Order: sequence, then structure tokens, then C-alpha cells
Amino acid sequence: MKNKKDFRFLFIICLTLVVAKPGFSQITVDAGKDTTYCTGLCPDTMYLGTNISIINGVEPYSYRWECKVELSPTLIFTASDYLNDTTIATPYFKDWLTDTEKIKFVVYVTDNEGNSAMDSINIGFSGCGCITGTIVVEINKGDSVWLDAGNELHGKYKKCFWEPKYGLTHPDSSATWCKPEVKTSYSLVQVDTFGCTCSCPIYEIRIISKKVIEPNKKWMYAIGQEYPTPVINRYDCLTIGEDTVISNKEYYKLYNLYNCEYENSNLRGFIRETEDAKVYFLPVNEKQEWLLYDFGLNVGDSIYTDWNDSYLYMDSIVTDETNKKIYYVRFQNQSIQWIEEVGSNIGLLMERITGGLQIFTCCFRDEELIYRLPEYSSCDITLSNEVNKMPVPFNLYPNPASEKINIEINKSPTNALTGKIIAIDGTTIKSFKIDNKPNYILDVHSLYPGLYFIQIHSGAETYTQKVIIK
Repeated sequence: MKNKKDFRFLFIICLTLVVAKPGFSQITVDAGKDTTYCTGLCPDTMYLGTNISIINGVEPYSYRWECKVELSPTLIFTASDYLNDTTIATPYFKDWLTDTEKIKFVVYVTDNEGNSAMDSINIGFSGCGCITGTIVVEINKGDSVWLDAGNELHGKYKKCFWEPKYGLTHPDSSATWCKPEVKTSYSLVQVDTFGCTCSCPIYEIRIISKKVIEPNKKWMYAIGQEYPTPVINRYDCLTIGEDTVISNKEYYKLYNLYNCEYENSNLRGFIRETEDAKVYFLPVNEKQEWLLYDFGLNVGDSIYTDWNDSYLYMDSIVTDETNKKIYYVRFQNQSIQWIEEVGSNIGLLMERITGGLQIFTCCFRDEELIYRLPEYSSCDITLSNEVNKMPVPFNLYPNPASEKINIEINKSPTNALTGKIIAIDGTTIKSFKIDNKPNYILDVHSLYPGLYFIQIHSGAETYTQKVIIK
């Protein structure tokens, strides 16, 4: 019996040696490491099987990818729902799911001799992304605003936080109170369950300051000649510079910028604004400051100012379409507009020059336009009105005007006088006849608000002045 058993054992060994091929071992496949795609909402093309490896097989190989995702008893997804081709080594995802669980894909590989192997890989897809634009919120300086990510949160996330953290009470929460002192853009950073991170710009908080005097504020003026033809030659600017202390009072330096270029600047003086909304200007080489504005006045109030050595009377206060208060101030036979945050409609220092053209156009804060006079279409206007030399002087009042303008002739003309109202683009709006009257009342109630030119003709002579209709 013992010999029979030995014989059988030897027979099996010999049979194995005959059948088995030299160097043969079982085929194996490795589908690669588990992977998470931080896809966002607009991902690039993603491939499966990029790191697949096969050992001990005989090429060529055939492949079959399978998976099963059961979202409900009637909603089941398979590999063909996700992949462009389930029979190649590295198919790409034509669709994907955003879920907290990774999807298990199984790959079956068969070599040229019919030997098969299989392996699996878990694939996750992060849905972290942004789908909306930035929300702009304007607040008054010193106020707070509630920031809430709300629908901006996508998929499942482990944590979220705001960047920057400046001015926030709870920067590591999806909702927080926000109180910045300067314009700030806030992004919500989300980290989901896969560890994927996305940063979504959501809020831009803009600070509305009621102050006229602030660092980095700038006023632009069109500078040129008023006759024989109104032409703008350049743009100059006034700008607020560094702070300083004079006689125990805190001022900002005020610079004039030729061509609005900082390298071509000169110091105009020193300017300050008090908590009760008064603005004072101290010219260079002077010891006495001027009171320019008092935005604390009410309708009917009057105040003495040094800049024109007269009393100002507060006529009315209105709010314009930009939500800024406009103060109509009257003095002598003239009136101007004080503009909240800006100064006045004739500029910060309310200068009136002779022998040239100087028109205040725009006001900027940190290079951002905060106000443009309504009569101008942009901050880069060019005047091109065909008017001639003006040897016969006359006065206009009130200016600005809304109903009627008094035209006062300063000397007796030798010829009958005629006049025109000319728009800023050179178009004649209205013609009228003065004859030889020393005074003439011009009805302007039908004109749209804006800048116009009153042109008076006396024979071959012409005189022109600009007027603002409000």
C-alpha cells in the first residue's frame, strides 16, 4: 500500500510539470489608489484608470468597468451612466454625482489567454464651487451688515470660514456680522468632506462716508479757455494728502495736481472737517483758517463764511438720484449747491476764476468715482462750442437758475443786442432780442438741468458766459 501511495503522488507531480508552463503565475490587476476629484462646478475632463497596472498577463487585454449607485429603489446608476466607454482601460467621466460617499468602481481584466483578474477603486466627486456673482452692499461708515452665505453653500462641508477675517464677529461661521471701516471684498472658503477647498467671492462691502474730507479723495477740474471758443486744454485735480497738526488742530494737506499727475503737485493749503460737519481751509502762508461749509445747517439758517466775506442762507435741502443731499445755498444775488461728501457744484474750494475756464466735473474716493455733476456725461468732457470774442460785458443772476435769469448790461451798447442760449454741444437752444435795454429777464423754466452758455451779440461783437440750469 505504501508503494501505491508513493506512485500516485509521483504521478500527480509529473502531470503538473507537464501541464504547467515555465514561469507561469496568476494574472493580477491594480486599479490604483482611491481618488477624489475636487471638481467644482465646471471641472476639466476626468479620467478613470489612469494608474491601472497589470502583472503576469498576456497582452492584449480586455476591460469591463462596473459600478452600482442606488439613489432610490427606482433610481439606479451604473458605470455606463458615468463613463464614456466601459470597455477601455482609461475611460473619462461624462457625468458625475456630488455626494458625501465615494462610488466604488470595479474593473475586470482578461488577458489574451483567457486569464481574468479584478480590482476596485473608490472615486469621490466634490461639488464645492460658486454659482453666483458678487453681492454689492453699501453701508454708512460705522454701521454693521449681516453676511449670510445661505444658498452659496454647496454639497456637504466640514467647515467654512470667511476671508479676510477683518471686521467680522464670527469669521469661522457661514453667517456673521460685518463692520469694516474701508471697502472690503469677502469670500467664503468651504472645505468639504473630501478635503476639497473652494473660495467663493460673495460680498463686496462699500462704505458710504458722509465726510467731505477723507484720505485719498480727489476732485477733477476741466481747465481751459472760455473765449473766443470754450476749449478744455487739460484736467487738474485737488487731492487730500497726509495728515498734519497745526496749532493743535488736525489737518490734511491739500495738493493741486497739474494734469492730475502726482509728480506735478504743489501744496495749496490745509483742510479739516469737524464732527459737527464743518469744513475749514487754511491757505499756505496764512494763519487764519476759512470756514468753507457747514453741513449742519437747516433750511432757513444763515451763517457767515470767510471765503467770500458774506452771509450764506440755506434755501432748501433735497436728495438727488444718487441718494446724496444737495444743499441750495444763496448769497447776495447768487446761489450754489453744497453736495454731501463732495463739497460744492463749483468745486471743493468754491473758487471762481476770471480770464479762463475752470469747471468742476467729478469727485473720486480711492480712484473710485463717487460723484459726477449731472450736466456732464462723463469725467472726460471736451467743450467745442463755436463762440467768438466777448468784448461787451454783462452780468447774469441768479446762477444756477431754475425759472428766470436776469441779464444786466454793464454799459450802454452802441447796437441793438440779441442773444442765444447754447447747449454744451454747441446747439442753439433759443434766440432772443434785448434791444437797448439795460436789463432783460430771460425765461429758462423749460430748459433741462445742465450747463449752458448765454451768448450776447452787439453788431460784430459777441460776449459769452456759462450758466447752470437746475
